[in-house]
Amino acid sequence: MKILVYSDIHKEFKNPFTPDCEGIDVLVLAGDTDLGCNSMGWMVDLLNKYKNLDIVFTTGNHEYYN
Repeated sequence: MKILVYSDIHKEFKNPFTPDCEGIDVLVLAGDTDLGCNSMGWMVDLLNKYKNLDIVFTTGNHEYYN
């Protein structure tokens, strides 16, 4: 099983980063991905692109801003 872990992506600052999940089984997004639920659409796009990918998402403090 291949696991890719990222935290502090900060999409709320218009960060264009998108992980290459080719061959990855599980993507762990460990907080501070975007504000509130804004990262959900981005995660759905990843799931549509990588059909066998599972995502584990945890919130950080930036998800609770505003």
